[in-house]
Amino acid sequence: MYVAARYKVNHVNMRKILIILAAAFCLCSSCRKDYTCECYDGWGGGAFDIQLKAINHSRAEKKCLSHNDPPPTADGTYGCHLK
Repeated sequence: MYVAARYKVNHVNMRKILIILAAAFCLCSSCRKDYTCECYDGWGGGAFDIQLKAINHSRAEKKCLSHNDPPPTADGTYGCHLK
């Protein structure tokens, strides 16, 4: 009997924790903002935009800068910055 009662209490507590975590996840996923990253093509030099989603400006900037590749390659990009 004691084991069954303890299981029920743990099950209820775990259920509450899962509900709270699910609610927190939903709130955080809606906190992401849209940012636009402008880059230049490696060979042609033409500008193009990349749409990013990030929680804050510094994370968006890091994502944008990660798109900088060596320019001499066909798919290389350079000069990426947030608009």
